[in-house]
Amino acid sequence: MDFFRSFFVTDKPKIMIVDDEPVNPMIMEAALSQEYDVTIVHNGFDCLDQISTLKPSLIFLDVLMPDMNGLEVCKRLRDTPATEGIPVIFVSGLNSSEERMKCYDVGGDDFVIKPASPQELLTKAKMALQNSSLNKQLHADAEKAKKAALEAISDAGELGVIIDFFQGCFECDTINEVVGRLFKATSSYNLDCSVQVRTYDQRITVDDQWQFIPIEEEILTKSAEQGKTLQFGSKVILNYKTISLLIKNMPIDNEEKCKRINEHIPIMMEGAESKVQSLCFSMNIKEKHESLHKMAKYIDDALQQIEKKVAEQQERNNEIMTDMVKTLEMECLKLGLDQDQEEYIIEVVNENLSGALEAAQKGYSLDKILGLVMAKITQVLDEV
Repeated sequence: MDFFRSFFVTDKPKIMIVDDEPVNPMIMEAALSQEYDVTIVHNGFDCLDQISTLKPSLIFLDVLMPDMNGLEVCKRLRDTPATEGIPVIFVSGLNSSEERMKCYDVGGDDFVIKPASPQELLTKAKMALQNSSLNKQLHADAEKAKKAALEAISDAGELGVIIDFFQGCFECDTINEVVGRLFKATSSYNLDCSVQVRTYDQRITVDDQWQFIPIEEEILTKSAEQGKTLQFGSKVILNYKTISLLIKNMPIDNEEKCKRINEHIPIMMEGAESKVQSLCFSMNIKEKHESLHKMAKYIDDALQQIEKKVAEQQERNNEIMTDMVKTLEMECLKLGLDQDQEEYIIEVVNENLSGALEAAQKGYSLDKILGLVMAKITQVLDEV
């Protein structure tokens, strides 16, 4: 009958009765078969051999059997992961506390005294299956709670990574320090990454070992304007205005971890983007300030040069005027002019020479020098 039963599919829970006696298992089968799919085996070895095929939901197990008793069978069932959760109800003709304790010690779930009434067998079977179902649900709930707890711990740890990144990023003074902070954060997720940073005057592309890989630079440069997120299998590119991240080993077989990475990494990328832009702005301002300081020094040097040249030219002009007046006095003597005529001529000449020299001195080389100064000022102002 057991052979033909294996060809029929039934929705009834399966019960295995293990008993070496010929009559008692048949009585038990008659009591249980209306509600359960019952299979009888007559020794412990057959029980262990057939259990993987029959996959019973409950076992009624006789304690006293030849070759391998029920206690040994139960031990082996409990030591095997595939069968450790099957409820076992021991069946025995001995009704002592010692007997019950032995059955309990090896993992028994309940105990029945021979001969048991049909109602008791049905009640025991129903309770055992209900408890088994409840235990499975509790175990599943416990595993679910454990998983949730581990995920919460993981999330808390990864939240710490994000906080640490932002704290460290805030203290960064250079772009390389920002990139280093980003690599430190991504390594916490066991990610292999490369980063490209684009500023107004340079482009930096390195992997997390600070190596330059030409093909990665080409990929990141070309993909920078193709969308914010690009994915090719386990490789993902996150693009922002000044920074791009290439993840080379996205754990696509771990949906939960991928979800966390997709939530957390963009947050840190936003922070890195803001810091890079801030550093670029600061560097630009610093360069402008340096240019303005250079311009101020250039103007100061130029003005000193003008002052020096004016002083030199004024001294030279005075020398020329003095020599000219002396020459004129000598010539006046040759012309036979009287004292008043001579003084009048010299006075007129002095007045006109002084005016001419003064005008010449003011204009001497000032146009050229001031032109250079103004050109420099215009250049710097255009760059600001």
